[in-house]
Amino acid sequence: VSLVKTVLDRSVKLQDDLTSAGETSPELRHSQAAALEGITIALLAIGDTQGALAAAQKCLAISRDLAKDKSNDEAQDELALVLSHIGDVKLRAGDGAGALPAYEESLAIARDRVRDKSDARAQSDLALVLSKMGDVKLRAGDGAGALAAFEESLAIFRDLAKDQSNADAQRALAISLEKIGEVKQRAGDGAGALTIYEGSLAIFRDLAKDKSNAGAQRNLASSLVRIGDVKRRMGDGAGALAGFEESLAIFRDLAKDKSNAGAQRDVSLCLERIGDMKQRAGDTSGALEERLDIARALAKDKSNAQVQRDLAFSLERIGD
Repeated sequence: VSLVKTVLDRSVKLQDDLTSAGETSPELRHSQAAALEGITIALLAIGDTQGALAAAQKCLAISRDLAKDKSNDEAQDELALVLSHIGDVKLRAGDGAGALPAYEESLAIARDRVRDKSDARAQSDLALVLSKMGDVKLRAGDGAGALAAFEESLAIFRDLAKDQSNADAQRALAISLEKIGEVKQRAGDGAGALTIYEGSLAIFRDLAKDKSNAGAQRNLASSLVRIGDVKRRMGDGAGALAGFEESLAIFRDLAKDKSNAGAQRDVSLCLERIGDMKQRAGDTSGALEERLDIARALAKDKSNAQVQRDLAFSLERIGD
């Protein structure tokens, strides 16, 4: 990520120098915006929300200027995308109130761009912004507003997913279903959430038939964990444990790459669920101890606060 940022920084500087020298062609300004967008994404990936926001705002100023030409569809699309990035950065920084206006403006542009229902890209862009709006509203406690946004997004993704060969559309549909399931779960409708989650799981299972696709495998395992959590809350311990154990088998396979800290943590968290259930049933077969071993290894990274918290929690659970 740092290498990508360095290259993009150099590109922005070169373009700034050309602009200062009087070169202000739309092509150059578009290149500036694209480089700044890349820097925004790179900085957000490493958690530098302040730097990401600064880059995104520079990009927004250029994109707004280019989008004054209302006949330029590409410029309108770019403006909507940059606004969405600003919403993403603010949401990551915990500023949901600040993210909402950016998403709303992006949504207005996306709605205007959906003139042709056969334009799959425009439809997908609209659905993605609606989904982000739903995320903000859900965080703000507006369950009804979140559900309305998610359901509109879901309707679009259902239409796009009619093309069974489009794996991206299938995945987007499954994720959209999960968001609606989360709303139902937060509202206390466990049965309703479970039905929705099972629909999402069916899609993830189909996508995970491609064993070479690590992302599809992880999505399947995460979906199984989500369903297991709901079943555990509903009192179906056997069903929950079956889901967790199937998920663990997938996570273990992904975690064969010992350098993949994220995969190791997935195994650890799944072991925590299994160990907790077995411990409550009087089975001390060692899942929590294995989780502690993984947590200790991950916690060697002293700069990562999350894994330090995981280790502390794991020690606490063993103490219980």
